Amino acid sequence: MDQEKDILKKIKTKGTGFKIPENYLKDFTVDLPEEKETIIPKETGFKVPENYFNQLDKRLIKENVSTIPKNTGYKVPDGYFKDFEVKTASYKENKVIQLFKKNRKNIIGFSIAASILLLFSIFPLFDKDKDLDFNSLSDNDIETWLDLNADQINSFELAELIDDNDDLYAVEMISEEDISDYLIETDVESWIPDN
Repeated sequence: MDQEKDILKKIKTKGTGFKIPENYLKDFTVDLPEEKETIIPKETGFKVPENYFNQLDKRLIKENVSTIPKNTGYKVPDGYFKDFEVKTASYKENKVIQLFKKNRKNIIGFSIAASILLLFSIFPLFDKDKDLDFNSLSDNDIETWLDLNADQINSFELAELIDDNDDLYAVEMISEEDISDYLIETDVESWIPDN
């Protein structure tokens, strides 16, 4: 291990192996703009005629249009469009059948029947004689509602619904024998979630 550390120290002290002459970069930025003239020539060797790009689009269109064939290969008979309007005007118009004119009595009867049905279906909702309370609900109904709405139940709202009743905190003492009988009879593993 010590031998590796010694090797690393030697490598670290040797540097990168490259050496820059003294004052090499001292006047570098000053000399660069002056040498630009000698490095980059003013003439590229390419010449474009005057106003070449002014008429370029017109020349390209003229060249492309000249390559399109004048004859498409399709022919229309002589006088075809002269008789065209006459032929379309000579078609017989179809008879329009109105839907609601003949069946007006039926529609009125159906609408009256629908309104009466709606009235009788809404009437039981406003029945004040039937009182609903928590005791009339079955355990299965409550469990189903909790399963469907568990993600919407807020613990603060639930706490507001619970009365501050001391009877809730009264604990009945259960014997160990009753607890062990309950655990033997109950499948406790079904309480563990699958995920």
